[in-house]
Amino acid sequence: SKQIDFFNMALNVRNALGSPMQAVKASRFGSSSSSPCLVLGTKYNGTTVAINYDPIKNTSGSFTGDGRELLLRNGFVILTPNSAETGFHKIMTVTDGNVSMESAYNQTTASAANVNVDATGNLKRSTSSARYKTDIKPYEKGMEHLEKLNPVSFKSLKEEDGREFAGLIAEEVDALGMKEFVEYDKDGRPDALYYQNMIALLINSVKELKARLDKAGIK
Repeated sequence: SKQIDFFNMALNVRNALGSPMQAVKASRFGSSSSSPCLVLGTKYNGTTVAINYDPIKNTSGSFTGDGRELLLRNGFVILTPNSAETGFHKIMTVTDGNVSMESAYNQTTASAANVNVDATGNLKRSTSSARYKTDIKPYEKGMEHLEKLNPVSFKSLKEEDGREFAGLIAEEVDALGMKEFVEYDKDGRPDALYYQNMIALLINSVKELKARLDKAGIK
């Protein structure tokens, strides 16, 4: 591997008044066949910034990773200026492993939810067009399976306001054999439910109930 080390030197950037804006110390610019890296040691405010390198885990200064890592120890915020350029709109905040998008929250619609987060954290658009489907066939389950579902009320461990919710338990739906409505985590455990897809079960149940009423002559 090849590298250039500046362990006892610093790069200081100052504004027109001579005040320090940024200081880069102990910087390392290097490359290797397994993991090219660029390290910018400590900024003026003490925040560590590293690209393709983790100074917390690699105290010996060795290179690890596959060359795609970006470490921002205190997270980051994406801002855009407002139209009058008198302030900023906060677009995205990433901190402590959490991602929040205030701009997305402010954009409302009456359309159905169409975003899914899978077990690996990937965002995917939920669709319903036949263009995205294969092996299409009639769904057979109906009232018999609907009657076995056990609605419950509950409070979420992640909701601080203590509000009450209503729904189903993913493990119970899985145990009933309705795996088509269950989302599993990376370890194969029931994790969430595709509630919107349960409309197929409800439609079949209503059709069965109507057929029973028609047969009994009840209008």
